[in-house]
Amino acid sequence: MQNPNQTSERGKRRISASPIVNTLREAVSDWRKKEYAGASETSKQLLHYWFEEEHPDFQYYFAQREAIETLIYLYEVERLRNFFDIWRKFDTSQKIDPRAAEEVCPRYVFKMATGSGKTKVMSLAIVWAYFHKLHEPESSLSKNFLLIAPNIIVFERLKSDFADGRIFNEDPLIPPSWKQDWNVRVLLQDEFSTANPDGNIYLTNIHRLYSREQDENDNPVADLLGPKPGNAIEISSRELLHQIISHSDLLVINDEAHHVHEEDLAWYQTIQNLDSQLKERGGAGLSAQLDFSATPRRQTGTLFPQVVVDYPLAEAIEDAIVKRPILPDEKSTKDFRETPTDNAAMRYKPWIDLGVSRWQKYHELLSKIGKKPLLFVMADNTAAAKEIQNYLEETYKDLAGKILEIHTKVNRSGEISESKSNLEYLKKLRDAARMVDSDANPYHAVVSVLMLREGWDVKNVTVIVGLRPYTAEANILPEQTIGRGLRRMDARNTNWQERVDVIGTPAFEEFIRQLEKEQVEFETDTMTEPPAYKVIYVEERKVEQYDITVPLLTPAITRESKNLANLAIEKLEKKVIKRKHYKENEVLNIIFIDALTKEKADEHAYRMEYSKNPEQVISFYTKIVLQQTRNTGQFSTLYPVMRDYVQNVLFGEQVDLSDKEVLKQLSEPNTQQAVYEVFSKAINDLTLVEQSVEGSGESLRASQANGFEWSGETYGGEKQIFNLVACESNFEARFAAFLDGADDVAAYVKNNRYVHFQTEYLSHKGGMRYYFPDFIVRAKDAMFVVETKGLEDLEVARKDERMKQWCKDASRASGQSWQYLKVLEDDFKRYQFKSFEDIVTFIGGK
Repeated sequence: MQNPNQTSERGKRRISASPIVNTLREAVSDWRKKEYAGASETSKQLLHYWFEEEHPDFQYYFAQREAIETLIYLYEVERLRNFFDIWRKFDTSQKIDPRAAEEVCPRYVFKMATGSGKTKVMSLAIVWAYFHKLHEPESSLSKNFLLIAPNIIVFERLKSDFADGRIFNEDPLIPPSWKQDWNVRVLLQDEFSTANPDGNIYLTNIHRLYSREQDENDNPVADLLGPKPGNAIEISSRELLHQIISHSDLLVINDEAHHVHEEDLAWYQTIQNLDSQLKERGGAGLSAQLDFSATPRRQTGTLFPQVVVDYPLAEAIEDAIVKRPILPDEKSTKDFRETPTDNAAMRYKPWIDLGVSRWQKYHELLSKIGKKPLLFVMADNTAAAKEIQNYLEETYKDLAGKILEIHTKVNRSGEISESKSNLEYLKKLRDAARMVDSDANPYHAVVSVLMLREGWDVKNVTVIVGLRPYTAEANILPEQTIGRGLRRMDARNTNWQERVDVIGTPAFEEFIRQLEKEQVEFETDTMTEPPAYKVIYVEERKVEQYDITVPLLTPAITRESKNLANLAIEKLEKKVIKRKHYKENEVLNIIFIDALTKEKADEHAYRMEYSKNPEQVISFYTKIVLQQTRNTGQFSTLYPVMRDYVQNVLFGEQVDLSDKEVLKQLSEPNTQQAVYEVFSKAINDLTLVEQSVEGSGESLRASQANGFEWSGETYGGEKQIFNLVACESNFEARFAAFLDGADDVAAYVKNNRYVHFQTEYLSHKGGMRYYFPDFIVRAKDAMFVVETKGLEDLEVARKDERMKQWCKDASRASGQSWQYLKVLEDDFKRYQFKSFEDIVTFIGGK
């Protein structure tokens, strides 16, 4: 699950160093508000499914939404497929290097902070391109993808998401009604099989696409395709390349793509040559190149000109998508000095000891909820790393035998070598990359030289100790350094502002503070007190007396898709849309408003796009409705009813579905929404069936909840099983205190996603939703489900009725009395209840 609070547009934006990005943000925002005018039906349907539909326990971040929207807007709506056209459209104020416009295919660079979910955007782009190619007759995209990693560590991270199509099965990427059309094979380096004629994703390390030992003037693709004999890896690489260029088209996605953008690099040359090879074989070449990096910068610090999306670290920290980096305050380290000695551990002892002290505080706190925080020490060289490891092993018993010393062995080009002599070490790298974030991780600390640069994205790092003096020659950026510790331990829990303590020598801290130029605001800490957040966990001493048990019931509402066969046009609401008439070549105007001055900045006109294929339009309508009502496998049942309704009812008269004006009007959002509402209501009425509820024979125990972190308000309640009550408002804290002090309350629990008591209900739009009430209370003679309310919304009445019925069903199934209470904040303030029975009596008399 991802952060559920970040899908909507951010209010305040950080100004990007790229004028193109600043203008594009406004354009995409206006396009979003106009319901994606000018996009294809395929794009609209996917965008609606990803960002407008409710997905249980998952929602994309706004940064991810904006990134894929920007790609679709540029490629499909504006049809800007080379950098020069993008520059001319969105920013002519800056000079550009003419070479930036010399591209073999559309090329878009996405600057997204470490930990903000670049991989999710890659998967969105793959699904969009695949279905666009499948459904849009004139599509120039591809159903074949080459996903390139810069080294074995990044490869392993990507493999964990893409192997066996895992990300496409676990994330809400493919609309249910389209799943039968998704046929993509994921082929990994060394493990790939024959290509799938319907679609392929090739995942490989860049080194498999060229030989590092070749002369730099050689063609890195053609050489590998030649007859030159080689070892097993080189032979496998040739087979991989033969298979890749056997396709007529290909979309390339580069991860950690700051490696790509220097034209003398073999990576850049390899992509150029792939395009040439595809075309030489009669194919279309590369359909697009998507580059993802947190730091797409030249050595001078300037952004690559092709950047079209910029989600900076400062915004990711503010949005609580990544950890907040904390530095020691000046007083904490003012007396620290380097000791003049060749032993690195003794030289940097004050900083190392402080780092261990901070890790020990995190360990003491987080181990209570099963978390395994990591200390990450970055040394200057391998000899220093070994000295530091020895010092930690000998000095700290809690670290002895639990330190991973590991480095990325590199060849003369500065990359991880896959030579035969290095294979055993590569296996160690792979195993360590997989293990450090697992529940079985045996390590407490990692000591490394180059691992902090990229790819080693460890969620459990809570302390970074930097001892390495950085220079321009090192070619490492500040965000790459602290980026290894930015990923959150628990992306689900937005009520916890995670932090990573960054400790280091004055030279290291000066280097890190360069991020302040990018508007990153560092907080400081004395580094003496435990971290400010709290951990919530079950206290075993309380379980016997205060545990809460809830009977699990069979669902009250089920979906009977087979009932869709009874849908008849006579049963549908006659919502008539007035026919419109359009001028020939009518255009739509989009006005861009300057974010700062709020004045008109630009105006853009483009022709209204619409599908000229009536079958495609009716198919689109049908799939959207099936998607919204969560009915799969019913396309053939609904399609003829949809066609009949649109042709004979929607416009109040029979229309010719091939008429251009009818097709244009069917492409308008208002028309689409009217049809969706009519069909969704009718289908939900038919297929959502209430059924008799029985006890399942199982129960939910609050004591089964996992521990979690919390930065919000808490109350130290005694009559409940947790060490603290995690409250989402001050009213909830006051109500918990009331329950604790009420003599007629035996026990209670604050419900949350970890306790996970929920019940289904029908929303005001007729769809099935889930409801989590606030408290469960055990009184002397009955059980109570309690909702504490400050504000009312459209769903409250429906939730109330559903929970009242749940209590009746639970009472009948369990033989114990269950009742539902809704306590309003105004009533709680006004009447100053003395006992829980007072509340029950008051609400019962209302």
